[in-house]
Amino acid sequence: MEEINKAKNLDRVIRVHSDFLGSILSDCMLTNRESVDKMTGLLSSCLQFCDNQSPARINPPNKGTTDFDKEFTDGLCEFLREILCSLAGPHVSNNIINIVYR
Repeated sequence: MEEINKAKNLDRVIRVHSDFLGSILSDCMLTNRESVDKMTGLLSSCLQFCDNQSPARINPPNKGTTDFDKEFTDGLCEFLREILCSLAGPHVSNNIINIVYR
């Protein structure tokens, strides 16, 4: 906010705002489309598993637990490979390091 208050013209305000938005995207790990897609796939697998295991489900389960296990494990391995590739790159994000640590 301090940078915006110091801005002398509209171009500087736009630049500061753009930098702020870029830092938000980076902090949320939304700058790497491949990583976002892999994480979305993992979360989707989790939701499908929960839906499949729901006691309110009228129809019999479409997939067995082993199918979900394989799908999740494959997705997790892909995501971890993506993280490892990111760690090997020149611009290592502290956010990715924090995820690996946890």
